[in-house]
Amino acid sequence: DLTPESFKERMASKMVTIYYEPTDSVQPVPITELKANATSYFDRGWCQAEVQWSLSRSLLAASYRIPQRPDHELTGRAPMAPKTFQERVEAKTFKFTHRSDLTDVLALQESVFLEKAAACGELVVERLPATEFPILATALPYYISLEHLVVQQSEMGWDGAKALAEAIQESKTLKTLTFAHNSICEDGFSCLAGALKTNLMLQWCCFEGQTIGARQQAALVEAQEMNPGLCVMY
Repeated sequence: DLTPESFKERMASKMVTIYYEPTDSVQPVPITELKANATSYFDRGWCQAEVQWSLSRSLLAASYRIPQRPDHELTGRAPMAPKTFQERVEAKTFKFTHRSDLTDVLALQESVFLEKAAACGELVVERLPATEFPILATALPYYISLEHLVVQQSEMGWDGAKALAEAIQESKTLKTLTFAHNSICEDGFSCLAGALKTNLMLQWCCFEGQTIGARQQAALVEAQEMNPGLCVMY
């Protein structure tokens, strides 16, 4: 889609060496015989697997979409647990031009995710829309070495906050939480404060750039009273 039409016209008589299915061999083929893949890039199974491999690093902000979108847009993606990825494939949310690739892609996505998640000690996610937080929450139990979680510049709805709070509550390794410049609904904030009460492994939690009303402040005070080893800053 980014190739200028003038360039396509100049290259029309050129040959490109590719695997050519009709002859089951690698050979030069005229560009005019190539068929465009009508499936959107972000709907393709292989492309989604590559996105997930990129997201397996600890700093998700280091993954850039090309072309880049404006900074104010919530274009971040959460790492996806293998079961979630497989469900998307089964629902045909992710499509494969060649179904023969399916087994290999599923196996590779699972292998890379499990390896990277198990070794990750700090995870930084940013610019996530509300729909990505249930995905993140489902993935977090696989982060068995995770001690530091940072969520910034994201929009956390009720469902997302509830799911994330449950994952935080169940974590046996998390020590610090940083929530910076997020949009968190009042009920969602209460869910997160509830998780702070019961996870006694947590040592430090910061809400930066977050409007803290009387109800939220009371919830944080209660969390510190019930979890005296926890330092909360806001």
